[in-house]
Amino acid sequence: MKTIIITGANRGIGFHCALRAAQMQPDRRIVLACRNPAAGELAAQKIRALTGHGHVISLPIDLASLPSVQRFVDLLQDLQDPAVEALINNAGILVNEKNELTEDGFEKTFATNHLGPFYLTLLLSAHYDTGARIIFVTSEAHHLVRHSSTIPSLYASANLPTSNQKNEQPLWMRRYAISKLCNILTAYKLSELLADRNIRVNACNPGLTPGTGLIDGRSAWARFKWQYLMPAAALFSGNMITKSVAGDRLAELAFSSQMQYLTGVYYSNGRLGLSSKDSYNRTYQEDLWNESISLTGLPLNALR
Repeated sequence: MKTIIITGANRGIGFHCALRAAQMQPDRRIVLACRNPAAGELAAQKIRALTGHGHVISLPIDLASLPSVQRFVDLLQDLQDPAVEALINNAGILVNEKNELTEDGFEKTFATNHLGPFYLTLLLSAHYDTGARIIFVTSEAHHLVRHSSTIPSLYASANLPTSNQKNEQPLWMRRYAISKLCNILTAYKLSELLADRNIRVNACNPGLTPGTGLIDGRSAWARFKWQYLMPAAALFSGNMITKSVAGDRLAELAFSSQMQYLTGVYYSNGRLGLSSKDSYNRTYQEDLWNESISLTGLPLNALR
């Protein structure tokens, strides 16, 4: 049975994308890749109950931990016929001002939003089915990355911003913006590398979607506004959307027949768009790719 993997699918955009995928793909195994195993299992149960889909399961993964990503792939390989038809790299975080490092020694935002998904995507290389789809969920925040000449030096975890400079964005936003730019650079590079295998790779900005688990690392007041006040405002605002709409947009890019030939594109707010100028820079794409290979310890021929 062909497999669809959605990271961060126990709630928010990922859950609604998984729910829509279960409705659109009744004959596929749908794997909810979740950091919290209990929450992942509850989400899988809910989707099975709502859709009658008999093949929705949850497997644990912590994208901030490279060993955890490897364990997830090992568990996937234990499933019968683990051919991957779609990988949706949805999970992401914002963290507070403090400099949080992962067990692998990487800055947490960079690790969770870029290195973990990058590592997962390449570890699954041998399992992609012909015509598979890979999506990196990004954000309009990537446009906030400025000063193009300094961008390559921002990829190495040791060089990510650790303090605010005058007239710059808050530290947490700069880190997040860099990680979201990395998602797009990776999508564009990977779409070229996998073109001969007929594997589509795209970047998706679903739109500003409050009420997700994105800002779990922020202050209590920020979380309250994000979880309760802004979702209510989203019902009446043209600048924000609901989790259901965002999940539908992500599923549409992955599974609709109208999108089946698109690769190397930026799908933003429900339509094709242009990402930042820096995201199309091939030198940046190559630099990030090589740096990520080095940081994750993958071989140069990881795309076997």
